Amino acid sequence: MSFQRQRVCIIPADHPLAQKEQLDRKDLTNLPIALNRAQDNQTTASQILQMYTHLGMSGNKRYYIDDFYSLAMLVSSGLAVSVVPDSMQQMGPEGLAFIPIKGFHSTARTMVVYQKHNPVPAVKYILQML
Repeated sequence: MSFQRQRVCIIPADHPLAQKEQLDRKDLTNLPIALNRAQDNQTTASQILQMYTHLGMSGNKRYYIDDFYSLAMLVSSGLAVSVVPDSMQQMGPEGLAFIPIKGFHSTARTMVVYQKHNPVPAVKYILQML
């Protein structure tokens, strides 16, 4: 299953770019970026590299972080920015701004793995929603 998701840039709420309604790709060049190492398998790493290259950020300084909370803390300290799906807005701590990137969407893919004849009603309900 795949669908289009808006991508947003996480930046400190007191950063000058946080006042914009949307960011342009040129706003993001030369900003250090934080990457979540927890998702750093080969497929994901190449997809992330393609995304940052598409945004003109392939040469930006990078920080590799082990989890989203640490990534968010690094960003809130003003040391880096990160580009994430808009759904991550619900997970961020205070002090962060989630600014859409003008014209930049990506395809999100979801995989559901379950036992074929799982009798649990919650599993059946979730599968019906998909």
